[in-house]
Amino acid sequence: MYEKYIKQCYPRGGGDSGLTGSPEVRKSGGQAIKVMLNLFQHLAIRCKVCNVKKYFPHLGEGLSESVIHNIFLPLLWKDKRIGNDFRRKAAFTLAEVLITLGIIGVIVAITMPLLTANYKKKELPVRLQKFYTTFNNALLMSQVYNGDISTWEYSIQSVGTPESDNANYQFFNTYLFPYMKGIKECKPYDKDCEIKLDPNIFENPNYTANTYSMYILTDGSCFGILTGGTGEGTANIHGWFDYNCQGKPNLAGHDQFIFFMLLGSQERYIPLQFWSKGQKLSGKKRIDIINQCKTRASDCGALIQYDGWQVADDYPVKI
Repeated sequence: MYEKYIKQCYPRGGGDSGLTGSPEVRKSGGQAIKVMLNLFQHLAIRCKVCNVKKYFPHLGEGLSESVIHNIFLPLLWKDKRIGNDFRRKAAFTLAEVLITLGIIGVIVAITMPLLTANYKKKELPVRLQKFYTTFNNALLMSQVYNGDISTWEYSIQSVGTPESDNANYQFFNTYLFPYMKGIKECKPYDKDCEIKLDPNIFENPNYTANTYSMYILTDGSCFGILTGGTGEGTANIHGWFDYNCQGKPNLAGHDQFIFFMLLGSQERYIPLQFWSKGQKLSGKKRIDIINQCKTRASDCGALIQYDGWQVADDYPVKI
């Protein structure tokens, strides 16, 4: 039936008959006739169209490139009587989209905690080692200008009075802070430098984050520091280190750690170590450090330091 209509409009069977314009136009018109034949066949089978001219009255005007593009195709695709049955667009159903998104969500929920944990296991020892190096380099530089550590003027060994707080700050502002690169240094009880510390990080209940002189480093980490000891021979410094400062979770063994250092004499001098005890880590057994980490999570930095700045698989605190 569709051949009948085409022959009526183009008695010479297509080709160059009825086609005007350049060879390219005539060629495209001839190809369009074949396309139309296929379309009409589809209409006849799927839509049961018997009177093609009823739907495409412009066919009798002569097939040309402009007729194909400007009249025939727009009618074919926009005519509500046949368009919905004729064209088929490839697409996903809403159910398929929701199922796919659900699967992606489950995969993300499973993998993200693992990726985050692996990232923290790599980031944590790097930050600890960087602070260790920065701190010790500052002490070495300070000794060039201020003499040996054993000759320094140590502050009043007390906590909680305005005099001791000011003396503590002046000590570190003289011997330590000028030789470090950071963002901000803070006096004890400075409201602009308040930070939430895990209460379990302190052995002495009189200590809080505010009792420490504080220093914020350029990488976003920070530390608080106090002098200690009963005299020049036993003088020490101790403090806490938070590798992401005001970032969460603010838990001992996760992002907050204790450090300790004896200063009073070269015989007793101990480089900075993430350990609240006055013994050198090099003289301790690993099992003892693990047990101490299990007992007091703030000492877990010592295990990372002892293991060569890495979080081992048997690290007691789940990160």
